[in-house]
Amino acid sequence: MTDAEIRIAIAEACGWVCDEKGYWSNKLDRYGKPAWYPLKGLNPDYAKDLNAMNEAEKTLTDEEWDGYSCLIYNAENDPELKATNKAMIHAPARRRAEAFCRVKGIWKET
Repeated sequence: MTDAEIRIAIAEACGWVCDEKGYWSNKLDRYGKPAWYPLKGLNPDYAKDLNAMNEAEKTLTDEEWDGYSCLIYNAENDPELKATNKAMIHAPARRRAEAFCRVKGIWKET
């Protein structure tokens, strides 16, 4: 998946919705209606932003978290970090985003 595809897939998995014009919302405005943002303004960029992935990780269930952490540990190529807490701590946003998509069942092979 491209970064743009990951961005949309994770946004939807985290509760963002898109209207027919391509505007996104994840919260209500002061009138109780969706606060819409254009796609280019859709933040966060999950594949590049560790803070964004931190927020996405909060939506994982305990079972999903187990699979997610296993995917990150097994994706680590450095034998000294593989299957250690360092692998999780040092995992870049892109690796976390891919693991998140795979655990949620929304990953698409290109």
